[in-house]
This record gives sequence, C-alpha cells and structure tokens, in this order.
Amino acid sequence: MFISSILFSLTVFTQIEPEDSLVVEPEECVLIDLCETEPEYYGGWQSLLKFLNQNLTIPDDQDFWDAVVYVEFVVDKTGEVRDEKIVRGINDEVDSEVLRVVKLMPDWFPGTYGSKAISVRYTLPIKIHQR
Repeated sequence: MFISSILFSLTVFTQIEPEDSLVVEPEECVLIDLCETEPEYYGGWQSLLKFLNQNLTIPDDQDFWDAVVYVEFVVDKTGEVRDEKIVRGINDEVDSEVLRVVKLMPDWFPGTYGSKAISVRYTLPIKIHQR
C-alpha cells in the first residue's frame, strides 16, 4: 500500500471579533472564501506524503485496488489539527486507520487572513493503492 497523491480543498473560518457588527454566539464561526496564507504541513506536501506513507498500515487483504478516503479536519489558529472525521471512506477498517494517522499529525503552520492566524477546515482526499 502506498499513497501516491494528495489533493485538497479548504474552507477557511475565523471567530467573529466583538467589534464586528454581527451578533452571534461565541462558539459560532463565519465562513470566508479564502485565506491570505494557507496552513502548511511542516516540510510541505512531500513531507506530508512521506508522513502518511510511513504511518498508514493498510492490510493487504483489503478488497479494493485503488480507492480514495476523504478526511476532513481543522488546522486551528495555533496550528493544531483537530475535529478529524471521514467524509467519504472505503470501509470501517481503512477509515479507522486513516483517522488514527491524521490524529497523529504534528501541528501545522496556521493559515492567516490579514496579519491574523485563522482556523482552516481541510478536506483531504488520500488515494490509496494496493501494491
């Protein structure tokens, strides 16, 4: 098993500051379309691929050839990866393994909007190939 490519999509969100004109509950977030600087895995995408390949353990007895697991997570304004979940998976065993490894990821460099660090929600498709 190996990971050959990673594609990603992102949604950026940030907490509403008190001086904003909207009235919301403190835990609500406002979605915005883009960030100035995207969060980045330490070492970039090649390092992320290496991390996934070194840590994912998919049994050879799985009955698929090539498949994609879509995992969503948030890189918060401190760079911590949190709120991991499978958006579209393959099967329970593979999905659990992908979640396990995503939860192992070290902190990322956070995204920014203006000069402020913000939280960014990623959907990360991970393509898994049987060897």
